Amino acid sequence: MPGRLVGRSKDSSGKLAYRLALQTREQHIRREKATSNICTSQALLANMAAMYAVYHGSEGLQRIARRVHNSTRALKDRLESMGYKIVNRTFFDTLTIDTSNVGGADKVHKAALQNGINFRRVDGTLVGELESDLAAITGFHACSLQPNSGASGEYAGLSVIRAYHESRGEGHRDVCLIPLSAHGTNPASAVMAGMKVVPVKALGDGSLDLQDLSDKAKLYKDRLSAFMITYPSTFGVFEDGVQE
Repeated sequence: MPGRLVGRSKDSSGKLAYRLALQTREQHIRREKATSNICTSQALLANMAAMYAVYHGSEGLQRIARRVHNSTRALKDRLESMGYKIVNRTFFDTLTIDTSNVGGADKVHKAALQNGINFRRVDGTLVGELESDLAAITGFHACSLQPNSGASGEYAGLSVIRAYHESRGEGHRDVCLIPLSAHGTNPASAVMAGMKVVPVKALGDGSLDLQDLSDKAKLYKDRLSAFMITYPSTFGVFEDGVQE
């Protein structure tokens, strides 16, 4: 495993102390040679989910799941008794509701907002799914609420850039310029999106070498696809020439 599991630090009294530490993720060490782009927020969620499961145990998790599902079933029964139609046949904790028999989605959504209920309008008759709202806003075929990671956003953005070039008949554009000062997930995400990473130098103070950036952009102008920058950089530097 990359990184270290035991690290040395100082306690509140200034004394040296050894403590167990999460390992450094591979993308910060291997960068464009990394095989994953897992970001801190995803790693922390994974550890929290594991500890949640350990704390509650198998019986505890089943008890929580039954309580959540039973509450959802009670809501479903009550809604149906009021004339609402539940669209999805199977569910765990989320409902999509057909409101055509009770005045339409606009009426129900307005009433829900007035009462502090977080219903999401799907279309003229359905309320329920945020994913559908996001898909309609962005124009994507579908959206997921699952990722909670900047690295997931990097990968999504780079995939859109690749698709954009391909739509213009320029699928050969596969070079992504990434500063050495960028976050480790940047090159990892670019490689996962099918790009070739070309590093851009950083100056002694950690800021971007604009001359090297210019040189690399000219050198790869026929294959240049994207330029990624972490702002502020991983060194904590707000680049003076970022607008340039």
